[in-house]
Amino acid sequence: MNWINNGQVNKKWDMSKELPNGLKPGKIVKGFFITNGKTSKLVQSEEDIPEGWRKGRLKKTKEQIKNNLTI
Repeated sequence: MNWINNGQVNKKWDMSKELPNGLKPGKIVKGFFITNGKTSKLVQSEEDIPEGWRKGRLKKTKEQIKNNLTI
């Protein structure tokens, strides 16, 4: 079972069956991530972005991920 979507709705689908018209593989992610340089969070619209925040996510180095360090 995999996710398929039509741009508005996500559905679970058995990929051994043929995809219905208008649907494609993948899942829709509603919203986008913002960051203030220390934390990231998911928001739904541009109006939800507070002062001092920007679109994007935090970048961690491989060593920080390996050692579970924070920025």
